[in-house]
Amino acid sequence: MKIKITFFILLILCAQLLKAEVYVGLSALDVTPQTEEMIPLGGYGSTERREWLNFFTKKPHWRMFRPGQGVLDPIRSKVMYINRADQNKKLLFISLDVVGVTKEMHRDLMVRLKDLGFDSASVIISGTHTHSGPGALADNPVWEIMAMDRFQPEYYKKFLGQVIDSVKIAISKVQPAELYTLTFSTEGLVKNRRGSDRPLDHDANLLLVKSAQNEWLGGMVNFAIHGTSHGASNLYFSSDAPGAIEKGLQDLIREKNGLVRLSDEATFLFVNGAEGDVAPKKHHQELGDFFASQTNAHWDDMQSLDPEWEVVQKEFEIGKPHINIAKCATQKWMPKKINLGLKRWISSKSIITQVRFQNLWFVTWPGEATTELGMKLREELKASGVQNSWILGLSNDHLAYFLTPEEFEKGGYEACCNFFGEHGGLKVIEAHTKLIGSN
Repeated sequence: MKIKITFFILLILCAQLLKAEVYVGLSALDVTPQTEEMIPLGGYGSTERREWLNFFTKKPHWRMFRPGQGVLDPIRSKVMYINRADQNKKLLFISLDVVGVTKEMHRDLMVRLKDLGFDSASVIISGTHTHSGPGALADNPVWEIMAMDRFQPEYYKKFLGQVIDSVKIAISKVQPAELYTLTFSTEGLVKNRRGSDRPLDHDANLLLVKSAQNEWLGGMVNFAIHGTSHGASNLYFSSDAPGAIEKGLQDLIREKNGLVRLSDEATFLFVNGAEGDVAPKKHHQELGDFFASQTNAHWDDMQSLDPEWEVVQKEFEIGKPHINIAKCATQKWMPKKINLGLKRWISSKSIITQVRFQNLWFVTWPGEATTELGMKLREELKASGVQNSWILGLSNDHLAYFLTPEEFEKGGYEACCNFFGEHGGLKVIEAHTKLIGSN
């Protein structure tokens, strides 16, 4: 009798393993700078964080901005590794609590990731866009002056090493799993900072991971929001609104799994959307709790995701990088164009990636698209037969703001911090639509 029971249990386990064609590993590693490292916060260029009198200082870790004073909540590198060993296919999503991932950071991380068997097309590296993450990570005078402070090579090298460590941890935790998706409309979490008459996308998207033992492991959350709930006066490291959403979901999963758990604490990766004009309507922890409660209300609407996918990637030309200084002022007497060329520091090319599941596509955007641009991209994809798409903003590159021609013409902060003028956003959309038929 014991032999029959043992055999029956083995059959159930084998059936579960055969059903789970996909293997997933998740990790989250604390990469918060130490206070004694005197690393500045990156994200705000306003006077609250600047130290003008120390512009010419020889101190090793800061020159134009005040250093971080402590920690409100951890800065983390979060990873989701998806593997189809039967098809020799894998995906790697990395979410970093930084204001953005530059093309140079993506390149330098890919050099290290190739040693782990990854190519560029299989990796998406995203900045959560917290404005209270570490600065000193951009070897580019434009970003240094605007919001990141002087590049620190030793700290940069350490940071990249920590990111690679988090990838290795995720790979070591790989296990059979199933994928599920959930999309729902949120309420009362965000606002359009360009005006209440401007469009707003309330949709939240989740990619959820369940183990072969029916335990929720975490996943990815895609939502459009600026990481600015703390404000420019804050000098303490924080993952801000994106981190609060991750923590809220982590607490929700703890309740779903119950007291007895076989796995570690659930891990969530926040990947921003088309958030160029989207501001948080609630503060930090309150926002995370509200997001989790609304997720719970829609929990039964989730759908299974077929783990079949293909990935295509393309480098494309955006145009000559520049800033139209006239858009930074509202005086009518100013000329309509006063262009400051940036081609020495900002590339005229970038990359886009499409991860194509059977009924869902993830499409990257190399910077901050406004809500209306994000809607235009999804409309173009839908017209080409892609019924469901998520925009993964600030991914694999960070080229500041992208606006529609009409939004650019109105000027304002986003138009002032725009590198490719009124047609830059449309060129990203065009590149994606041209990429649809390729494989």
